[in-house]
Amino acid sequence: MNKEAFLKHLAEQFEEYHKIPSSLVSEKVGKKQFINGFMTASRFFGVEYEELESVIPKSLAEDEELLDIPKFIRDGKLLSKVGTV
Repeated sequence: MNKEAFLKHLAEQFEEYHKIPSSLVSEKVGKKQFINGFMTASRFFGVEYEELESVIPKSLAEDEELLDIPKFIRDGKLLSKVGTV
């Protein structure tokens, strides 16, 4: 898998996460953990912060329980509503 395929797959995972109804708490939590691991794995593919940020849906920051952004990604950049700062 190359970086472009990785980013495409990550974007698809965000779409799937967004489609899970809030009432399915355990499924939503499981998908969130999967995405968190995937975002951490982005380091292996040499994904830059800006590239990763481009696949995180804006609606996620506004509507959903927020995902944890790994520290190495958010370093040096303040993110409102995404992760903890």
